[in-house]
Amino acid sequence: MLKLSNKLLGLLFLFISNILFGQTFPVKAIIDNGPRDKRINIVFLGDGYQITEMQKYQKDVQLTVDKIFQESPYKEYKSLFNVFAIEVPSNESGTDHPGTAADCNSYKDSVFTRDTYFDTSFDAGSIHRLLISKDYNHMLQVLQDNLPEYDIVLMVVNHNWYGGSGGSIAVFSANSVSSEVAIHETGHSFARLADEYDYGYPQPARYDGINVTFRTNRDSIPWKLWIDPFTPIPTPVSGEYVSTIGLFEGAYYSSKGMYRPKMSCKMRDIGVPFCEICIEQHVKSIFERLELIEKYAPLISTVDLLTNEKMDFSIHPLQLGLNGMSSEWQLDDKLLVSNVNTVQIDGALLSVGLHKLTAVVKHSSSLVKNDPYGLMQSSKKWTIDVKTPTDIATDDIPNKFSLEQNYPNPFNPATTINYNIAEPGNVVLKVYDVLGSEVAELVNERKDRGKHSVVFNAGKFASGLYIYSLRVNGYFSSRVMLLTK
Repeated sequence: MLKLSNKLLGLLFLFISNILFGQTFPVKAIIDNGPRDKRINIVFLGDGYQITEMQKYQKDVQLTVDKIFQESPYKEYKSLFNVFAIEVPSNESGTDHPGTAADCNSYKDSVFTRDTYFDTSFDAGSIHRLLISKDYNHMLQVLQDNLPEYDIVLMVVNHNWYGGSGGSIAVFSANSVSSEVAIHETGHSFARLADEYDYGYPQPARYDGINVTFRTNRDSIPWKLWIDPFTPIPTPVSGEYVSTIGLFEGAYYSSKGMYRPKMSCKMRDIGVPFCEICIEQHVKSIFERLELIEKYAPLISTVDLLTNEKMDFSIHPLQLGLNGMSSEWQLDDKLLVSNVNTVQIDGALLSVGLHKLTAVVKHSSSLVKNDPYGLMQSSKKWTIDVKTPTDIATDDIPNKFSLEQNYPNPFNPATTINYNIAEPGNVVLKVYDVLGSEVAELVNERKDRGKHSVVFNAGKFASGLYIYSLRVNGYFSSRVMLLTK
């Protein structure tokens, strides 16, 4: 009988409890462009929508989605985004308005309280339009229980007054202008951009950001690559420079001593586009999260190749639907071929020993000039160990099928699974959760007789027990592994 330690039993109990008692709600896919772990996932929450108002909620979400993807660079890279709406009903329709803000003015007599799921309210911080949720932890729990792969979270509140707020989750009302607040706030939460408006603090802050700076030396400006050498620094606020990237005074809550890249930008004004600097940062934020190489084969990084064998290597780049994509293959640091997704390596053409094969995919765009960390390219490297058939000792060739225990175990986030194949055949190696649902297919291809290994990266999965199984030529075996985070 299999005996589990107390720690293992405790983890299993927590894992199953989360499944049984989590707050699950209907999730509607608004845009589905691919696997959640290979796309940027925008997730909407709603507050103040009763169960009978979900059609209105979906309409309000769709209006915001349409506006988001009219903006650059969202419209250019729409194929890299998924959009989901979680339907969370409230007991009552609307939101709170305590009437306590100093600037309530004509709204002063409209005081009301509504029983809503996320407890949203106007008048936060004594500012009427500051619409917030007072139950941030509840929002996080709903996200974790329903769509934990979220990247951008937006909450729309069922009220027609203008208002909203920022943070890691942008909150905004179902007002036609409030969606601008939501898009502005993604500049903060997704692209790490600063506010460019010039009110809020009496003294200038000495802060250097992606789109704001206190520096006036041309060579020290964070966006210097975008500035024409003939543009004056600082740049006058005049019609002559309305479309110019320069250094304009007034940013980061200060009218003096802080500077922004352009006269107008969505990080400063509602109803205008992002400036070129902020667009560039959004693009780089996309490729901080996504690799340009979406899939590749073989999955293992070190492969054996006999001198009488040939082996295919392949990549599957992200499908952007844009110009500016290129790829190249290098063998031992020398160019092998360009702009193909598959190459075949012939062991007879290589010397015995180790060789390095590299696939590089690059994306060039007029939206990005400054990419010091190489975010606009991805690479995959393989080590090829070329051997002659006589190099393989007889005792290294397995005479039976077997599936070994993964190592390390417990693990976080990656572990190696070794298995032995006694005769050539199609190998299928899959991973399942404790409920029996398939979560990953690690191998599904023909393998030669020999010892093989594959790495399982569980970075996107929750802690708990997982089962992995091997099936080949009528042989079947499975084992249990534990992911701890």
